[in-house]
Amino acid sequence: MANYALSVVAAIGCVVYGFWDERYFFGIGFLLAALMYWESIRWVDRNGSWGDDEPNATADISW
Repeated sequence: MANYALSVVAAIGCVVYGFWDERYFFGIGFLLAALMYWESIRWVDRNGSWGDDEPNATADISW
């Protein structure tokens, strides 16, 4: 939750400062990153995990 809050605060700060220096409007990317982080945490909370339910599952990486 702290990462999400930090990203939102950084995005707000960048947008506000963007009125003086337009390069800081690109800081809205912090808000997009926070949204993706928030959604991924919510998805894991709802579904349990990213991968297989097998505890020792390994991927076949042979060519």
